[in-house]
Amino acid sequence: MTRIVAMQTNFSSGEIDPLLRARVDLDQYKNGAETLTNVVVQPQGGVRRRGGLKYLMEIPSAATPASGTRSVAFEFSVDESYMLIFVNQRMYIFENKVLITNINGSGNPYLAVSTITSSILSTMCWTQSADTLIITHKEINPIKIVRGGSSATWTASNISFVGIPKHAFTLSLTNPAGSITPSATSGSITLTASSGVFTSGSVGQYVNGTTQGRARIVEFTSTTVVSAVTEIPFFSTSAIASGSWEYESGYENVWSSTKGWPRTCTFHEGRLYFGGSKSRPSTLWGSKVSQFFDFNPDQAYDDDAVEATLDTNSLNIITDIISGRDLQVFTTGGEFYVPQSGLDPITPTNFL
Repeated sequence: MTRIVAMQTNFSSGEIDPLLRARVDLDQYKNGAETLTNVVVQPQGGVRRRGGLKYLMEIPSAATPASGTRSVAFEFSVDESYMLIFVNQRMYIFENKVLITNINGSGNPYLAVSTITSSILSTMCWTQSADTLIITHKEINPIKIVRGGSSATWTASNISFVGIPKHAFTLSLTNPAGSITPSATSGSITLTASSGVFTSGSVGQYVNGTTQGRARIVEFTSTTVVSAVTEIPFFSTSAIASGSWEYESGYENVWSSTKGWPRTCTFHEGRLYFGGSKSRPSTLWGSKVSQFFDFNPDQAYDDDAVEATLDTNSLNIITDIISGRDLQVFTTGGEFYVPQSGLDPITPTNFL
């Protein structure tokens, strides 16, 4: 009996699915392997040993094996790029494989970031634009980390939003006593009530005509006067009698310490987008164009903030969003994308 030795020189198919073990009729079967360990398959068919790591330094005791680490690439310019190493409540900065040891003149080789604890390292998300890195997690207020005038100058702070979108978590409809008079039928208007029905908390709430008209309150002047933006025009500027209009309340900030914070983020076509939150896991928000921290919808112009919810027949919790040719939205139930035409600020339903 003669032993036959077969030589295989092509591994371009990589590891073969176990369900294909008997498919000797397929070319992919002949160009694959059952197991490939510590090697990289090259396009030409050969394999090479997986590249190793280079020892640079040992992260101090703040990064124990239990707390973990997270590496984030930060490209400041063509000539300056960094590797940011996050550990429990600290960020280490490497430039050209060298640790920067005197951050902000403090003598410390790290930047303190108190809200980034070991419990969120594995699930935090981030995005970068120019000198600013945005970090998000459903349990913390989004953080901005800014590279200053030099490689050793960095700041970390919670984002202070100019405007936060609102949602009616506890919707309430009432019919206050007295009439209400709009100053115009559409656009930016003033609503004047015949009795004190408004409070400072009325900002973000709505006034609805029972037959026609809907306006979102944007500014509180007094208990009888507020400024508003119409979403549905009123019939006329005549007074609307008591009982013919309603006050719609219960809207509150969609992001807060009680309602949770955005899960993921990306910059896309001049907007900062946030995806999902603890209380609104399937909703996507986009800032005003070039005003990255303002999410007020205002009058629904093309450059105003936008919002859309994935209303499908299954729960789609947004886990990540990525800016590419289109805005790609990844969820627990599937993939979505927003075409280049973008979201309609009034009726954002063009998810495909």
